[in-house]
Amino acid sequence: MITSGRSGSIRLGKRNMISAFVDVLLPVFLVTAVGMTLRLRLRLSASPFNQVMLYILSPALVFHFLRTIEIESASPTQIIAAVCLLTAVILLISSVVGRLLGHDRKTQSAFLLATTFPNAGNMALPMSLLAFGETGLSIAVTIFAIQSILGWVLGAFLAARSTSVGLAPLKETLRLPITWAIITALFFRASDVSLPGFIAESVGMLADAAIPMMLIILGFQLDNGVSLHRWPTIVLSVFIRLIGAGLLAYGTTIIFGLSGVVQQTFVMVAAMPTAVYTIILAKKFNAEPRLVTNIVVISTFCSLATLAPMIALVQTWL
Repeated sequence: MITSGRSGSIRLGKRNMISAFVDVLLPVFLVTAVGMTLRLRLRLSASPFNQVMLYILSPALVFHFLRTIEIESASPTQIIAAVCLLTAVILLISSVVGRLLGHDRKTQSAFLLATTFPNAGNMALPMSLLAFGETGLSIAVTIFAIQSILGWVLGAFLAARSTSVGLAPLKETLRLPITWAIITALFFRASDVSLPGFIAESVGMLADAAIPMMLIILGFQLDNGVSLHRWPTIVLSVFIRLIGAGLLAYGTTIIFGLSGVVQQTFVMVAAMPTAVYTIILAKKFNAEPRLVTNIVVISTFCSLATLAPMIALVQTWL
């Protein structure tokens, strides 16, 4: 049964919540299974797929999304500032935790990469619509826009730090096509310049292929199964991502005066599992991709148990 919440959100009954998770998560796992089966049967190398994803499909996805997105939330400036602050706080806390765990440079980069960035796209957007309606979706889209920029640019910098020092990580980040895709998309968005129709259509086609390809690559990485090697690192990363980030997000909404559906959606998106694209960045810069893959998979599975109570909690108390 669906009833109206006191802050204008939509309350999902138990049956609807189960249906929501099936509709959102099952396709993710099925496409991932296709990638794993392909790898097992044909023994294909993941490297060409990673290159296509990093240099073609990901830039197309981010460029297309940032150029065409329509932000309709009532307080985009506050939301953007809140996302930036939350990301900085999670990054700081994760850095301290990583040092306490005695991580070497590569492991620390992987830990920060996997802990900091949530799956704000193919999981958060449909969940926001199902849990909080059209208002929640518009807020989640705003969050996804800023996370797309932070995740790929800051994420690339963090991954590059695993094997380089000084200004080298920044130079590596600037060499990535996705950095320039973001800059170009923001230019088109700020100006009256429009793309020729055939170019926009071509970019859109490439963008549509990006998320399925990410999940296929995730399946490739699961060829050797999921490992709990370095389990303290994995457990703490998953805990910070699924539980700690939500609590920190709540505190962030208090600081910025966010309330109602804005607050509810912000907290829920913050508590999403690790973004799949972190695997692409970890592979590119050799930032312990196996560890990052394990955290992505385990956090996604664990979110089956954490997101439903999280949504119920924010609908009841916020």
